[in-house]
Amino acid sequence: MMSSLLEALRLGAVPEGMRWLVDATLKVTVLLAAAGVATLVGRRSSATTRHLAWSLAVLGSLALPLFSLVLPSWQLRILPRRAAKPRVEVALEAPAGRESWGSRRWRSSCRSR
Repeated sequence: MMSSLLEALRLGAVPEGMRWLVDATLKVTVLLAAAGVATLVGRRSSATTRHLAWSLAVLGSLALPLFSLVLPSWQLRILPRRAAKPRVEVALEAPAGRESWGSRRWRSSCRSR
């Protein structure tokens, strides 16, 4: 799911408002994951230190969306843009004068009711 979301962001298939929301969510996720790693590394440290790590992570996750609105954004090109795949459209209608198998079946099921 995460890779498909990043792919949609990279190809520009996400509206700008949604792009901001996804960007803030990813940043907050990284921040909370870093706090979790810091807590695991400092397992033998005092509870006060671990509480401080989580408190700073929660405060940072509350402030991060606000900062991303106020401060200028950074555009890091980590992955190159791929060209969009060409869309293939398929005609679902039967040729004129011919009924498809599905439409005959649908009509017969309507008559039997």
